[in-house]
Amino acid sequence: MKRAFFFVALLLGACRGAENASAPPPTATRPAPIDDEALMNGVYCSSDIVTEGPVRLANGQWSAEDDEGRQTLELGKDRARGDLDGDGREDAAVVLMGSGGGSGVFVDLALVLDRNGVPLHAASVALGDRVQVHGVSIEGNEVIVDVTQHGPGDPVCCPTQRVTRRFRYADGRLTDTAPPPPSEGPPVGEASGTAAPSS
Repeated sequence: MKRAFFFVALLLGACRGAENASAPPPTATRPAPIDDEALMNGVYCSSDIVTEGPVRLANGQWSAEDDEGRQTLELGKDRARGDLDGDGREDAAVVLMGSGGGSGVFVDLALVLDRNGVPLHAASVALGDRVQVHGVSIEGNEVIVDVTQHGPGDPVCCPTQRVTRRFRYADGRLTDTAPPPPSEGPPVGEASGTAAPSS
């Protein structure tokens, strides 16, 4: 099944290394922090499902039809705010849910940095197919996710294992500091920075 969504809030440079993208120039007045409206109407891109490249959400949702069916991307309700890169501005951790036309609903944790009032994707990590996110919080440079994921013997449809996942942000990456043992059901993905869509 196709999967892997990556968030970016600037159309130019979307799906490229966020840390290498040019930040907006400083302004005379300090810009307002990024808000929920900016997150819900940001530009997102996918390595697989959204084949035409970056798409812009409208009120947190996007959909399109292709030969494989209806593609969808949705911004989840769970999100957290905190200064993850130490620049004094409040960043955000959000949840993205995507489908490529099949029964899977692939859930990603995405990190959004505040670059002079403009939301900029920095890194994403896959949480799994049809996992249930119960809450997201930020402590220092770590993002903590309360999630029900697949345990031993769980069918793909129905994860039952409630765990706390922790991801540390450093060097443009979200690193899983408490990865689940390999025997705990379907793989949940590996942390990564933003990458160009695969062909």
